Amino acid sequence: MNLVILPILLGFGVSHGLYLLHRFLEGTSPVVALRSVGAAVASSTLTAIAGFGSLFFAQHAGLKSIGYVACLGLATTLVVSFTVLATVLQLIHDARPKHLLGDEDAAAPATAAAESNEVPPKATGS
Repeated sequence: MNLVILPILLGFGVSHGLYLLHRFLEGTSPVVALRSVGAAVASSTLTAIAGFGSLFFAQHAGLKSIGYVACLGLATTLVVSFTVLATVLQLIHDARPKHLLGDEDAAAPATAAAESNEVPPKATGS
C-alpha cells in the first residue's frame, strides 16, 4: 500500500521544482526565487505533512505506515528542493553571461543616474 504514496510524492517534488524554476527563469536569482516562492512551497508541503501525519494515530498498521512514508517523503522533497535544486540554479545563474542577467543588474546604473537628479547642461548657441 505504500506504493500509493509514490505518485503523490513525485507530484509534490515536480511542483516544487517547477515553481522554483519558473520564478528563476523570469530572470531572478535563485535567492530571490526562494524568497518569493519558498514560503508557499513550504506551507503547502507542511500542510500535507500535517494531513498525512494524522495517520500516525490510526489503529491499522497499513495506514500508519502510509503516514510515516508520506511524511518522510514530503519532508525529503522539501529539503531537496531547497538545497539541491537551489544549488543547481545558483550554478546556472553564476554561469550566465552578465548581459543576460535579469533587470536587477541591468537597471542599477540607470536607477542611480535617475536618482542623482543631475540635469545635463544646456547647449548654448554661439
